[in-house]
Amino acid sequence: FENKPFKTYFHSTCGGNTESVFSWKGSPEIEPLSGTPCGTCSGAKWYRWNANLSRKTLNKALASRVQNESVRRISIESLNKNRRIKEILVDTNARQQYRLTGSEFRTLVGANRVRSTRWVFTPTPDGWSLLGKGWGHGVGLCQEGAMKMAKQGSPYRSILRKYYPGSAVVVKYR
Repeated sequence: FENKPFKTYFHSTCGGNTESVFSWKGSPEIEPLSGTPCGTCSGAKWYRWNANLSRKTLNKALASRVQNESVRRISIESLNKNRRIKEILVDTNARQQYRLTGSEFRTLVGANRVRSTRWVFTPTPDGWSLLGKGWGHGVGLCQEGAMKMAKQGSPYRSILRKYYPGSAVVVKYR
């Protein structure tokens, strides 16, 4: 990008849109890592997913962050432009509130359980039912989308231009 190498990222499945590196890590945003519509991962296994989180599971996962208090309620406080969770508010039975980033919540609960930060939830008698899209942080190349493009005959340069817009593949050494 701008005739300089840049750090690239990839993930399993974006769920429809790749994400801005700024939204994910707070890193300075450059055009190739600013997020882009995907449109090709929609048939992938993890394009949509669901997870059930029992109160016991959530209490155990969040214990270190909520001082071992029991989780009473969770609410999504803010979303970014791609509808990924920026902030979650956790209310406990001790009437305390704790703010977590979407990434922090996902890490604490487990990335194999909460596959991305793009989800909505419904309370259940025993906890919460999550319905989400994508698997991973969503920044850079969507592996499922890139694979589908390749199977459809897209050349690698087209795939890279799609997921890293404004970038170019250049030969620097021979």
